[in-house]
Amino acid sequence: MDGGIALSSDEIKGRNTWNLWCGGNEQFWDRVAREALGLFDLLKTIDSRHRGERFKELGLINQPGFKQATKPDKYGLWIDEAVEGEPAGIDPAVNGRPTGVMGFRLFDNPSFKGDAVKQWDPEKFNNDPQYATQKGLIRPYRVGVSCGSCHIAFHPPQPPLDVNNPKWENPHGVHEPGRQSFRAAPIYLFFLRQLEKSDPELCPTVDQAYSDELAFSEDHDVTNQFSAMGSLKPGVVRLRTIIGVLGTVNYAARHVVRTGRLGRIRTIDFARWVFLDERKRMVFFKLRRQCGELHG
Repeated sequence: MDGGIALSSDEIKGRNTWNLWCGGNEQFWDRVAREALGLFDLLKTIDSRHRGERFKELGLINQPGFKQATKPDKYGLWIDEAVEGEPAGIDPAVNGRPTGVMGFRLFDNPSFKGDAVKQWDPEKFNNDPQYATQKGLIRPYRVGVSCGSCHIAFHPPQPPLDVNNPKWENPHGVHEPGRQSFRAAPIYLFFLRQLEKSDPELCPTVDQAYSDELAFSEDHDVTNQFSAMGSLKPGVVRLRTIIGVLGTVNYAARHVVRTGRLGRIRTIDFARWVFLDERKRMVFFKLRRQCGELHG
């Protein structure tokens, strides 16, 4: 992979993190499958019977050393079969098991027990949309998605002879960032909107005396208030969304926005959002040239 470049031990660990580590997001994608009424189900995405169309239809890269399944597994699901095992040292409890798709990892579902096992019907899951899309259906596996799912692409100097059956010299880990993200964005935004419509509003009561004190001391211009603090609703969906949004804002404040201008405010030399209280709250800091002091 990556043209066979020599890597140090730490670099190998970093690449493994990029390609294998899902950060626990298998819980998010499992929730999407259970609550989105069939809009998005990664167990369907990795169905081995569609191995030959993955790259054409979804832009996904088949993992070298795997082949199309010849039979369903013990839960009746079609998962790519390994021709070559993964290197030793990859902990399935941390990084999951390979699905046959680069960047997609398979985890046992701890909720799949008791009544969930009794209610599971692989024949209906594969062939009956009404069963497969019912809200709350507990699946045997959770599928996690690593960074590599979007960033791994074929190495231009070494493209595969067969895009559906690449060799390890063909994939490269840093090409075409966001290839599949654009296709998945409408699904992600739809699910986020459903949460916004269903979750209770988070509106902490403001002490009126404190509000009046702030207004007296700071409310002298239409550009106030320069400071901002907000609470973040719980849940991995919003957390990952806000990390992406604020990461973009922070980058733009350093590299894109003209020095001394942030929107219509012409005296900003520094601006940054940061998380507080274990990512439950956020605060905005800025440096105003006219006073030369950091405010938050």
